Formats: sequence, structure tokens, C-alpha cells
Amino acid sequence: MNQAADKALDIRKYIELLIRRRYLFTVVAMLVMSGAVVVSYALEPKYEAKSIVFIEQNVITDIIKGIAITPSLEAKIKVIKESMLRREMLLGVIRDLDMDLSVRNELDLELLIKELREKTIIQMDARRDLFVISYRNASPTLARDYVNTLVRKYIEENTSSKREESTLATRFLADQIETFKKRIDVAEGVINS
Repeated sequence: MNQAADKALDIRKYIELLIRRRYLFTVVAMLVMSGAVVVSYALEPKYEAKSIVFIEQNVITDIIKGIAITPSLEAKIKVIKESMLRREMLLGVIRDLDMDLSVRNELDLELLIKELREKTIIQMDARRDLFVISYRNASPTLARDYVNTLVRKYIEENTSSKREESTLATRFLADQIETFKKRIDVAEGVINS
């Protein structure tokens, strides 16, 4: 009970202080608001573009889930980041968006690549099997085009590598079938004779 009375007295004491110093409080509040307005106009506007990429669950991943060790969320993010922010990938995006027109020498190009790596944020949501790529820039069209081009190039590269893996797997299986067929033919020949 005593603490509640003390709190009520403290609040009343602050209100009385505020009423006595209302002109000082008003001036300070106006200065703070004016400063906030000036700073907001002085800051360069930043636009953020985001793209959400869904990860399709692989059948093999589901099969080996209980057998093999599945990589952690941090490991998955690291692999995706390393893949998307590789120098070759970023150079392709820079060329596609004609960002290399303003580059005068190799040092400027390296600085541009470093800036893109730092400003590109990749986050993963494992529960919904998706990852989000975001990028901030003063130009909204550049931010949008950069994110879209980066995602498109990543998906194209990922799809072509999957297609190549599938072709190699099909070729391997066809060779194995041919080998087993020859073995079966030899075994049938031995059985018949």
C-alpha cells in the first residue's frame, strides 16, 4: 500500500513540475520536432526491394531425412549466400543492368561488387521453405531490377545445374542397366548350356 501511495505522489510531482515549466517543455518539444523534420528532409531516401523464393522440397531429402544429418539453417543460408553473391554471379548482374558503364577501372568494379555484397541481405524461413533477398538503394528502379536480376540468374543457374545432374544420372543409370543386362545374358547362357 505504501508503494502505491509513493508512486501516486511521484506522478503528481512530475505533473506539477511539467505545469510549472510548461514554456520550457514546449520550447524543447518544438526544437526536437523541428530537428526531426530537418533531419528527415536532409537524409537521402532509401528504397528496398524484396523477392521471396520458395524452395521446392526434394524427394531424396525427404527420404534421407532420418538417415543423414540435415544441414542447419545457418549452413543453408551460408550456401545460398555464397552461391548468390559469388563474383561471377554479381558480374553477370552488373553487366545485365549496365551498372558497369559507370565503372572506370578494376578498383571501382571491386568496390561496386563489395558494396552489392554488403547491401544484399538474404534471410531464410525454414518453416515455410523460402528465402528472402532484399536490397536497399536510393533508386527504386535499380533496387527492383537488381533483386529481380539476381534471383533470375540464381534460378537459371540452379535449374541448369539440376538439368545437367539429371542428364548425368540418366546416363549413369542407362550404363548400369546395360551392364546388368549383359550379366543377365551371360548368366542365362550359362544356365541354358
